[in-house]
Amino acid sequence: MQAPELSLAAALRDADAKRPEARHKALRSMAPAFLVAIGKPGPRWLATADHPDADAIATALFGALGQSEDVPLAALAASGLGMLGEPEVLDAIAPWVELEGTDDEQSFRRECAVITTGYVGVAAAGNDSAQARQCHRAVIRTLEGWFGSPFPDVRFQVALALIDVDGQPSEAAIAKALRTEDHPEVRESLVDALSRLDTIHDASIRALEDVLTDEEEGPETLGFEAAMVLAGAGRASAGPRLVAALGVRHQRDRALEALAVLGQDAGADAATEVATLARGMLTRGITRVRAAYALARILGGEDNAGHALLRRLGWHPSAGVREAVRDAETNLQTLGG
Repeated sequence: MQAPELSLAAALRDADAKRPEARHKALRSMAPAFLVAIGKPGPRWLATADHPDADAIATALFGALGQSEDVPLAALAASGLGMLGEPEVLDAIAPWVELEGTDDEQSFRRECAVITTGYVGVAAAGNDSAQARQCHRAVIRTLEGWFGSPFPDVRFQVALALIDVDGQPSEAAIAKALRTEDHPEVRESLVDALSRLDTIHDASIRALEDVLTDEEEGPETLGFEAAMVLAGAGRASAGPRLVAALGVRHQRDRALEALAVLGQDAGADAATEVATLARGMLTRGITRVRAAYALARILGGEDNAGHALLRRLGWHPSAGVREAVRDAETNLQTLGG
């Protein structure tokens, strides 16, 4: 939740302002301002219940929600109602997901509907009432159903919303979607969603390994992201793609961190390439530390070439590099290697 631009009193004052800019600012600020006023983060289930300004807030937000001629205003109202955990907003925005057309206006409303539905689901998940539990289950069913939407912008938003609402139990639905989805950006969103889970299981692993072996996706960014998720799950299948990423400057440091996680499962080719980076005099200092740390993890044991390289880098002229070396050595001690 972003900090509000206005206080709650100012947002309520300007909710009916004649200038569109002022009204938009008021609606954008209303839910965050209320949550700041009560000192509670959102989304929060029925947040305004029993509050003196509840009726005024509902009037402003539901009134703006019905302003079909001002799409941004209606979207701001929907988002605010979602943050305030108002389940009544769900029926109002459900038709938005079915809006035909590829114009920005239709796409914006479709995506806003998914995001708002996710907000209400998160709010419901944080409440123990029977109404909230029922709403939470209904939101999960709705989001999973939207994986079948004909609109890629809807499917793009569903995966992350489902993770926020349902967490680990949503894994199966996301893995299934990844096996059948063919839109590149939606596939990226699905892989991103899986990366946010603490644990992934066989169905997800198979789907991600299919990405790695795909002739088109494997060498591209999606293949790299899939390898990162697989490395977090300790899958040796990620190793070759991560080694390939060492030659891509903007992927290199993340690849080194993932190879360190794989450790001895990264393979001999990984050890060779990582050692070359760690010894490279023209390689950035912090990257050399990451490479030396990864090498120590890949080779295993208490004192190997990676440890020796870290000791040498401990004399680097950069204080930041020396501090990184100390952190790496501490981590190795903690992990026992």
